[in-house]
Amino acid sequence: MKTYSVRKALRSPVQCQFVCFTDGAAINGIIWDISVTGWRGTVDRPIPIGPGKSVLMTLRDMNGCHPVFIDSAIVRWSEGRHTGWEITHIDDSTHTRLTEFMAQHERAESTAGDMQQTPRGLSPTHTPHAV
Repeated sequence: MKTYSVRKALRSPVQCQFVCFTDGAAINGIIWDISVTGWRGTVDRPIPIGPGKSVLMTLRDMNGCHPVFIDSAIVRWSEGRHTGWEITHIDDSTHTRLTEFMAQHERAESTAGDMQQTPRGLSPTHTPHAV
């Protein structure tokens, strides 16, 4: 039986690349959702649960790509190539960048959601005319 714990922070959907360094090898992956405490992703080959790994991720926003180095993250769960990660050590400046990225990403999602919910009627000057 699997055990689950309550997530410390909400994750936001993204699509970013990352690479983790473990046992002298680099394992590539894609982050599908992220928070300031961890992420869910897929890797190019199965990876065991456990020990801390250094991770380099590339966060993408409207201003371009931003490399972020995580000193240590552990794999909390693994189902084949699907993995859940928890950040265990990150320096202050990197934590600030990640927090700012998350805030900017959440604002962009909120704005996009508001735009999708706004009804779009045609103005009177654009009504169809009978032919």
